[in-house]
Amino acid sequence: MIENIKLVIDALGTAASVVLAITAIIALRIAVKQNKINKKSHRPYCDIYCIDCNKDITIKIKNNGMGVMTITKLCIGENGTNIEKDNLYSCIPCDVPLTYYSVDIIERSIAPKEGLVLLQKKGNGQESYMEEQEKLRKELAKYTIRLDYKDMYGKEYFKEKDLSKIYGRSARAV
Repeated sequence: MIENIKLVIDALGTAASVVLAITAIIALRIAVKQNKINKKSHRPYCDIYCIDCNKDITIKIKNNGMGVMTITKLCIGENGTNIEKDNLYSCIPCDVPLTYYSVDIIERSIAPKEGLVLLQKKGNGQESYMEEQEKLRKELAKYTIRLDYKDMYGKEYFKEKDLSKIYGRSARAV
């Protein structure tokens, strides 16, 4: 009788181990699938806005995605050459004063639906300002901005914007 009880207990223990192993495998598959879904749903999406209206010129990076965006590299291209830079401000001549500019944007994180102004020049409507504004447009039209960024899982993305299409004479109504 005792031997039969031991056999039943051993059989129940083995059955429980098999059920536990199957449950662990199913849970692992669900976790892997959920991780893939999380990676896709928490993806950042970078936009580079070039705003030139109401006497103001602004270049801004905005994260329109659902996940945190971390900037890894900023390349400023001029005449087919890319130069790795920390900011756009260093490409602007000293005789063009700016209202605001960002320095050291590398390794900065941008939350979803938030942004970062790279440079800004606010207008006052005076004639000297109009000359400075035109100088800034001519200077910006030379460049292409390439921004490399990554999501919270380490996957890398990039966004590129050709500023000559926005600030070039042929692109603007004069």
